[in-house]
Amino acid sequence: PLMKEGVEVVVWRRFVTDFWKIIDEVNRLTPHAQNILLSLLAEGEVKYYDEIKRCEEYCLYATLNPADAGTFDMGPPFLDRFGMAVPITMPTVNDLELILAARDERLFGFDELWQVPPVLTEEKLLTIWNLADKVFVSNEASEFMRSVVREFGACIRVDKSQSSGYTVETGLCDGCHFDTAKSVCNKVIVPLSVRAAKDLNRYSKAAAWLVGAQEVTVEIVKSLAPLVFWHRTRLVRDELERSPYYGDVYAYTKHLVELAASRFAQRAPAIAIMDKMKQGQDTKDAMDELKEMAKSDLLVRLDYTTFAKELRKSGYTKTVKNIEKGIKDRDVEQLTKIYDDLLVDTEFPNRSMLLKQVSDALHRLTLTQFAITFEQWQDLWTIISLQYPKLTSVLKETLTPPKRKIVRTDGLTVVIYTTGDSPDSAVFLEISGGTSALNLKKEIEEQIGG
Repeated sequence: PLMKEGVEVVVWRRFVTDFWKIIDEVNRLTPHAQNILLSLLAEGEVKYYDEIKRCEEYCLYATLNPADAGTFDMGPPFLDRFGMAVPITMPTVNDLELILAARDERLFGFDELWQVPPVLTEEKLLTIWNLADKVFVSNEASEFMRSVVREFGACIRVDKSQSSGYTVETGLCDGCHFDTAKSVCNKVIVPLSVRAAKDLNRYSKAAAWLVGAQEVTVEIVKSLAPLVFWHRTRLVRDELERSPYYGDVYAYTKHLVELAASRFAQRAPAIAIMDKMKQGQDTKDAMDELKEMAKSDLLVRLDYTTFAKELRKSGYTKTVKNIEKGIKDRDVEQLTKIYDDLLVDTEFPNRSMLLKQVSDALHRLTLTQFAITFEQWQDLWTIISLQYPKLTSVLKETLTPPKRKIVRTDGLTVVIYTTGDSPDSAVFLEISGGTSALNLKKEIEEQIGG
């Protein structure tokens, strides 16, 4: 609408402002509409003229009929923003019996007790997201997760993410040692992105939480990988269109995940060697053993042997031992010094993993978790703000739920997750980071007790 002054005002649709977002037949969206949606999925923002609307917390579902005429192509970057794609098949005879036995919705509307089951509230779903995020991922599952994603993109000759004209369908694999029936690399044209790995990690945690598992296992990851992968990549048509797949991309993706899982099991000796080297336990024959395995394993050749050479550099073993001692002695001061040194030395081998190890140790040693109400948080946030004024602006944002914020300052990390704005709405608060965290913990406990 036009105001009296002649200034045009953007009025956002409910699709933009609501938490629940549903797009029916998403492949009927024009390229222009897809670009707008891509901005939402990629950046959490919707842009229109000079206006920007932030959408930090939302749940998006989309449907499509891939074989329909009159639809638009959806590019890999757009599809890559959808965390999971679930194929829906035609109902069976028994399913049709149940469907036809229901009341005709055109005459009577939907039966809310049967045809429209109750859904989670926004607040409950946000709470579940927070709980699922805390599920532990076993070391084996984490290794498998990284391996299976890498299998869908590895190539000894080119970087598939950068090579557009030369693909596995145009002769890239001709004469390659790894061009075998049991390989995955020679069947993938468009590799998976890092986003796929993050989504696989996220949904694996959620599935583990849903079934009540204590941790994410390899089997959980393997069961979800096809759902996370199949819509993001592009696979060779020759084998895909033959028996027993007949063009079923999802079934073929499941087959490739099984191939990757089989290769992962065979890679166990190499993984064991790498684990020892990461812990500073280098052996005389380690490199020779890895080089031998690299002859038949693409990932060992591309990633493991190169990384192993880095781990043999001087100073690595000493630092690993110092970290182990600091963790054993619960020496927060020593661990903090190691962490600061690693931050400065950007060329140190295995730096990212060591930083995470030290950070996790400091987190465990100083972590305090609170489950409080929004009413309590409205008082508590001022305590943190008074001590750490730099955090004030971010802390204020949590007063308009739902919000999930991580704020850091020297020696302190605060994680706040507000799920709703009613007095009894759940707020999850985590504090860690050293002596500052311990002091703040004491003040909060006194405030809650008072």
